[in-house]
Amino acid sequence: MKSTPHFLLLLPLAGAMLAGCATSGPAPMIEPPIAPVSVACAPPASTGGRPVQAGAAEQSLERVQVTADPENAGVIMSRGWRKSREGDRDATIALFDLALARADTDTPVDRIHWSYGWAMFNLEDFGCALAHFNEARKAAPDQVRWLPQTMAVTYWRLGDRDTAVRWYDHAARNEPGCWADPKTAGRCTRAWLPPERRALSELFAAWKRFRVG
Repeated sequence: MKSTPHFLLLLPLAGAMLAGCATSGPAPMIEPPIAPVSVACAPPASTGGRPVQAGAAEQSLERVQVTADPENAGVIMSRGWRKSREGDRDATIALFDLALARADTDTPVDRIHWSYGWAMFNLEDFGCALAHFNEARKAAPDQVRWLPQTMAVTYWRLGDRDTAVRWYDHAARNEPGCWADPKTAGRCTRAWLPPERRALSELFAAWKRFRVG
């Protein structure tokens, strides 16, 4: 049975990454404990080191046989996600870049960057994932409830354990109903993929040690 990409499951929350988390009232103000580091994404190998432009993305669309309306950013984004699940980094980048060029009110830039970040996360390009999460944050600074836990697991996979734990502590303080307990965290991450959930599990254990210490 194929997995449904979590960005499709969470469209009603506009990419909040809080499926199953019971919250009320307005989103808390988030003051990140650490300024996110800007990390550039390496271009795909097929471009010979050049950034992927819309024209190159169109050519890659032909290679991956996208048959849907190329004007539909949401469909292009979904196909980019599927290519990331197949491990095709070049096609993933080309498709997501084209989706960004076709962004509209139904599929805004922040949602595309957020999904792009998770696609690169699952391709194990964590620096590129962080770059896109930063872009999502800049594009919609009032829609950042997803930010602390996302930064936490990304920094964890980058190997910056201290920063990851501090971000996770911020997530747990902002949303204790989701992130302060492994059972509730499990309910809030039903749509996460196995690599994401493994990182969260490791991070939660480290955070508990941090809290005790």
